[in-house]
Amino acid sequence: LLLLLLLLLLRQWWARDDTVRGCLMKVFFVFLVVLFSGARAHKVATGVRSSALAPRATLRTAPQGGLWARFARPRFDGWCCRCTDDAGRAASVIVGVFKRRQREEHLAALVVRNDSGTFAAQRLFSSSSSTGGDPLPTLTRDAWSHPDVGSVRWGVSTTPSFFAADLAIDGVAATVAVHHHHHGVDDDDATFLAEGWLGRRPFRYALPCRYLVPATRAACDVALGRTPSAQTGGLAHVEFNTGRAFPSGWVWCQAHDVATRASLIVVAGPFLPSLASKKPTVLAAARLAAREDDEEEDFAVLELRTVDRRTRLEAFATCVVDDDALLAVRLVTTTRRGGSELVCDLRVTAPVSSFVEPPLYVPTRHGFRPGARESFDATAHLRIGTSRERLVRFDGATLEFGGDYISDVLGRRP
Repeated sequence: LLLLLLLLLLRQWWARDDTVRGCLMKVFFVFLVVLFSGARAHKVATGVRSSALAPRATLRTAPQGGLWARFARPRFDGWCCRCTDDAGRAASVIVGVFKRRQREEHLAALVVRNDSGTFAAQRLFSSSSSTGGDPLPTLTRDAWSHPDVGSVRWGVSTTPSFFAADLAIDGVAATVAVHHHHHGVDDDDATFLAEGWLGRRPFRYALPCRYLVPATRAACDVALGRTPSAQTGGLAHVEFNTGRAFPSGWVWCQAHDVATRASLIVVAGPFLPSLASKKPTVLAAARLAAREDDEEEDFAVLELRTVDRRTRLEAFATCVVDDDALLAVRLVTTTRRGGSELVCDLRVTAPVSSFVEPPLYVPTRHGFRPGARESFDATAHLRIGTSRERLVRFDGATLEFGGDYISDVLGRRP
């Protein structure tokens, strides 16, 4: 807008006087110098585009400076890894950074379910004095660390890529080492391009945040609990988020079946502007164990997005039934082979009493604020097919309600 204004002034005053013309040219030159210096500072602050899958799969390593910092919009970046070991124990590891102008916040959160129960702990660090002067974590292009909490390392531009975390917060501890390949190298690691065409330019600028999933069932070594025991094998789900803030509400469900290496991920919420769609956008992926009678690939590898024209949302509900929080979704898609319709019914239930306290912090336009409730004791039932159905059950799934959806099942928002 400033550039357009200067061009209009130049057009109006160009032929009037040589002195005015010279002054305007100097102002225009100074403006260009300030603009490009601020843009370069922003590029250094946001990191290097490391891959096609994750355009900005690295947390920002330097504070924004110069004129750009005064007008820069809020932005967050964060990693989330949920893993399930061979014994059915599970954990979620979350790290993130939020920056707005000269303010910076860091978040580290752990939710662990072991033989003793489910425990949640989180730590928020801020550049302001609200945290009592705690030092900010150290942030590099591929690592996050704090002397009192632990460290997290990631890498998506290498082959094979990795995610490793060793965190301990208020007695809750988890050690995770995930090794998975980048999309296009090993398809068995089940990369999920969740956004589909919506993640391409210029459509992705309408999203409040980007949602990238490098792996849905990667092999991992994990040790969980207040006192981590010896590491065991398991499966891990890894995702990366970046943008201005989370949407106004969302529902997130993730599950693993270690015995069959099956995985499930469902995300739903008002990701698109209200004028574009009144219904919630649903992104879902299921990787199931192939059977001999599965003639169609759709029964083993399923990726559904309501933004695709082949998939439509027929039913969506979040409510409480008999003291259980319920998520019910019905999707109908047209198969690529034969063009027949495939019906997918998902029903996820979790006891209301199983949602951990306190609420988890989530990124908003004003920083990290309490805004999500999560249960590790959910049960997911997935039914796929029309004439020939396939039923799959996931025990120990994770069900999360965030933003406006919390009031639907758990009462007032935090």
